[in-house]
Amino acid sequence: MKMSKKILIILIFASVLIGSFCFAQKRLEIIYPTVPGAEPPTTTKTALPEYLKYVFTFAIMVSGLLAFGALVYGGFSYLTSAGDPSKMKEGQDQIMAGFLGLIIILSSYLILNTINPQLVILEEPLIKGGGGIKIYTMANCQEDDENPSFMVSQSMADLTDPDLNWGLDGKQISSIKFLGSAGSLSVILWTGTEFGGIGTTVDYPAAAGDTEPCKQPTQSPKSISLNWKLPGVYLYASDNCAGDKYGIDYVIFQLSSATLPEFDNKTKAIKFIYGDKDPDSAEYKIKYAAILHEKENFMGEAKLFDQEQNVCKKLSENLDGSPNDISVFSITVYLKPVGEPIGNGVRFWEDKNYTGCVLPETDFYPAETKVANLHTDEYKKCGYDSDNKNCKKDTDCEDQISAMDMDGHYVALLFRDPDFKGDCEVLMTSDPDFRNNRIGQCWSWGRSDCLSSFIVKARE
Repeated sequence: MKMSKKILIILIFASVLIGSFCFAQKRLEIIYPTVPGAEPPTTTKTALPEYLKYVFTFAIMVSGLLAFGALVYGGFSYLTSAGDPSKMKEGQDQIMAGFLGLIIILSSYLILNTINPQLVILEEPLIKGGGGIKIYTMANCQEDDENPSFMVSQSMADLTDPDLNWGLDGKQISSIKFLGSAGSLSVILWTGTEFGGIGTTVDYPAAAGDTEPCKQPTQSPKSISLNWKLPGVYLYASDNCAGDKYGIDYVIFQLSSATLPEFDNKTKAIKFIYGDKDPDSAEYKIKYAAILHEKENFMGEAKLFDQEQNVCKKLSENLDGSPNDISVFSITVYLKPVGEPIGNGVRFWEDKNYTGCVLPETDFYPAETKVANLHTDEYKKCGYDSDNKNCKKDTDCEDQISAMDMDGHYVALLFRDPDFKGDCEVLMTSDPDFRNNRIGQCWSWGRSDCLSSFIVKARE
């Protein structure tokens, strides 16, 4: 009877999960609880992998709490059994059940980690804006014993007493200095306390070519509010990267996403904001790049963007790909290397498992390699024979590229059509058999060579 109840509970739970995948295409009418490391579903168009990751993370958290509770309850029952054999046995069984639950949870974690480590990454902390500002009562960001500086950090973005007199002994502000990297913060100087009066926005840099972090306000402010611009990839609904309403005018990504909740097909422009600079090398600690995909789950055509930070690019101004805009429904985010690329690059093989002839014949394709058409003589593939009478067209006589060997940290954008067009697949590791990928399933019977152009980029 007990076993029947357990089976019934499992069936009900499975039915709820399966039914949750079958929502009508509309906004969710419930709010999912927030769990560490997983984005709660916000729309019925949330991709299945992200939904499963959320369900798994939530189940791990709840199961862990239940197993811990079972251990505590069993231990309490055993300690209060007062020598009663039946109660002692019940307490021991409860403790064993708790341990068994923990073993099952750990086993599920290890199995999923073996399948794909991304499934069990429980937390990716948001990178915060660094630095802050210093405010001075002397011009040109100077200070002395009688006129010390006063620092406003990120933890003080919402000042409990937004009247700067308390930090400056009633003295007037004459200059402010940005401590973070350029573009990571803008400041609004208010003529009144409590953020009242007229607000003037001060940015660093204030204009192109500006390298001076010290700014002179036109009039002494009475309060200051900070607008932190977090590092990441910014997608905008306008061509000029304008707007200040998150989720409406723009969204920020620091990791890849198989969907763009509430921002599907809205992206018109993109820009990057890097992190802070290393104080020793004066190099940025992180540098973002992104690949925008025309369909969910990183499918369809794609466009690569890796311009420097604070440079706004319209979708029609991308570095590689067709000049026309594409709809954007998912994004791949990767970090560009701060120093020299690690490894040699990529090379392609005629047969699976890295066998047959190799392209190129002697070395790897390094970072920044862009081949717009593999069907030309310069990049002809293994066994190509244009004089063969059985060739109805050039592509009929080209041997297949069936595997890719990657040495080091790289990103390979593989396009089905020449000139970086058509369906694009992004690979960040070696692949011994393209037959399991979209890039290896096209032409006759879906078993012929698809690769016609590619881009190789280095990543962190």
